[in-house]
Amino acid sequence: MYTIEGEIVHGDEIGRTLGFPTANIHMYDETVPDGVWAARAAFRDGRTHSAVVSVGRRPTFFESDAVRLFEAHIIDFAESIYGEWIIVELLDYIRPQVRFDSIRELVSAMHADRERAAAITPPTSECERSTGGDARGPATRAPRWALRRVRTASADIHATNEGDAASGPAGLQAQVRSLSRQLGMSRGLVRRCLRELNDAKVPTS
Repeated sequence: MYTIEGEIVHGDEIGRTLGFPTANIHMYDETVPDGVWAARAAFRDGRTHSAVVSVGRRPTFFESDAVRLFEAHIIDFAESIYGEWIIVELLDYIRPQVRFDSIRELVSAMHADRERAAAITPPTSECERSTGGDARGPATRAPRWALRRVRTASADIHATNEGDAASGPAGLQAQVRSLSRQLGMSRGLVRRCLRELNDAKVPTS
């Protein structure tokens, strides 16, 4: 539905005090409707996680003229990720922003939101976690943003070096190294994208 990406920045940590720490991204896209969303969050190294996202002005705490925020609570995740780049796909709309009468009501609603988001967006599979994201098959699908970038960069390489590219394992390794440096992605993620694009199993639009 919508994809938002950017650097994770410091917020006022209201979510953390409520037991729901969030990854905050500057909100530039005004087309994204306010509300609570089920989402999938992806890092540049290929890791993906279920998330619940709040877009809006937090009416329980602030008035309607407050700053509009994009806050992603990554489910079952406890790492410090300030300064990292994150890509968040909003997958399903859960509910609108609501002004609650008490913090207790808000926290109860947030627990329900997280449970619903987790049900909509399954966590990273055991297979993908145990293999570092380099196994084959539907359970190890690379993020769409990574597939798009690798596909575009690969096409540019082939267009520039048509007829000169090395073939076989050595050629593949050279291509993986080149794309990894060019795109700032791990070699494992680049290799997985190339495999999936070659098998034509994953839509990239």
